[in-house]
Amino acid sequence: MGRHSRYGNGSQPLARRWRKCWKRRRGSPRDRRQSGLAALWRSLGARPDAVVGHGAGELAAFHEAGVYSLEDALRIAIHRSRLMHALVGSGAMLAVGLSEAAAEARIAAVAGVAIAAIDGPRSVTLSGDRGALDALRAQLAAEQVAAQWLPGAIACHSPAMDRIRDELLASLADLRPRPAALPLYLTAAEGTAGGPELDAAYWWRNVRDPVRFRAAIDRMIDAGCGVFLELGPHPVLGGAIADCLAARGADGRVVASLRRGEPEPREVMASLAALHAAGLDIAWDELYPAGRTVPLPGYPWKRDRYWTEPAAVAQVRLGQRDHELLGRRLPTIEPVWEARIDIEQLPYLADHRLGGSPVFPAAGHLAMAAQAVRALGPGRCVALG
Repeated sequence: MGRHSRYGNGSQPLARRWRKCWKRRRGSPRDRRQSGLAALWRSLGARPDAVVGHGAGELAAFHEAGVYSLEDALRIAIHRSRLMHALVGSGAMLAVGLSEAAAEARIAAVAGVAIAAIDGPRSVTLSGDRGALDALRAQLAAEQVAAQWLPGAIACHSPAMDRIRDELLASLADLRPRPAALPLYLTAAEGTAGGPELDAAYWWRNVRDPVRFRAAIDRMIDAGCGVFLELGPHPVLGGAIADCLAARGADGRVVASLRRGEPEPREVMASLAALHAAGLDIAWDELYPAGRTVPLPGYPWKRDRYWTEPAAVAQVRLGQRDHELLGRRLPTIEPVWEARIDIEQLPYLADHRLGGSPVFPAAGHLAMAAQAVRALGPGRCVALG
């Protein structure tokens, strides 16, 4: 599929395969979900040409690339989270729709505010004193510039982090990073990483310095990466990546693994279809594994015949309907019903006539609509007005 980056099973079923990938991983909830998604996508054939992480997401990226053992990855997650938690109340973070240059101009005369992340051409996160950020947010709102608070009360990637520097470096002093199995694009340093340089000093830069996500994505685009798969419970960086592609005049696809509030197996299958359309060679034998054979007994069977068929097929064979007017629901993604309106089966319809000819009544359409709503949400009260 050309070059693809940061990926990120169909059957077994898919939901069961996802739970197994999730349970194989241990660590913080975010890291476990990202690592579980990475394992799931790998089993489906989506193996990345390169990886990149955003902030704490670099941990899952580096672990997936083989830089850290599971033990070291857990240790980084624990110490990073422990020390960051000690800084709760140190400030806040505000995502704004400004370019890096415009953001720098805005905060030049504002004490206690720094740029925490540059995610795209017009996507920057500010970090620092909440009062100063709140005043800036009000100014931006008056100018109709997007500004949104990020969850938490920590001024990440700002001078507020200086308080944990020594303890973080000491806690991770004996890290033993290994050579990476694939290119790693860094957001706290320039270029790519070979692996061994991702020691305690790098993790200090990870929490203290700005996340230069846009610069990393630009380098990936220049290297030929054109399909980006985001690992996470909801697309957060997809818009910024799409903006980076557009700013460089590059063709590309950005695919999300999951979407908040949507069934996970369905979202994974939709994303897999998008990746396949972009050129991914799916691991079909994993998605649809071959059936298993079992030895048969050496004596004759007592042969009884049993029907096994989908409910939709049984409805057709037996002439069943969900509703006399709405008919039966078809096995499609979108809600669709099929019905045959026959006066011989529904003779009362012949009583509604215009100009002497039977005409389907408007009340029938209302009855069908009401029944469709009930079918989509059992227990709903339908009021027609």
